[in-house]
Amino acid sequence: MPVTVTTEFLAWLRPAGRARWACDEGYGWAESNGIASIQEAWAKLEEPDWMIWLTNNAGIELDREVVLAWAFEMADRAIHIHAPLALSNAGLTVEADKLRALPKIDGESAARSAESAARSAARSAESAAESAAESAARSAAESAAWSARSAAENTYACDRLRALIPTIE
Repeated sequence: MPVTVTTEFLAWLRPAGRARWACDEGYGWAESNGIASIQEAWAKLEEPDWMIWLTNNAGIELDREVVLAWAFEMADRAIHIHAPLALSNAGLTVEADKLRALPKIDGESAARSAESAARSAARSAESAAESAAESAARSAAESAAWSARSAAENTYACDRLRALIPTIE
């Protein structure tokens, strides 16, 4: 039975028996945005992990291949765009170039290779951070830039997921 009234949807997010329990932030988002249904939440969510939580907890079967394709695309963007940018900003251009040179992540094997390369780059970054004293202003600026990129990436990820799965029933 579809959940259609805001109070019913909020009760669905936090049932008495606790079969599922939305986090405080997610519940607050639904409440403050007057979300009345699972379908409306799907259309308006801007957190990809919440979208996956929603489908899992609503018992909605997603096509495994579609979800994997989306996950590989998001991993590919992280490895080829975001991680190299962060490494370059930290002065670790060699490590950034190694990640950019990795093949496209389009399957589990490529994802495992990329994970290994990312771990190696992270160790290099950690090593560099231990030997370099960063100013508080630079750290704050980088944190703000990362937050902005993260929000933009969340929007992109949600839009891509909605493009692959336009509606949920």
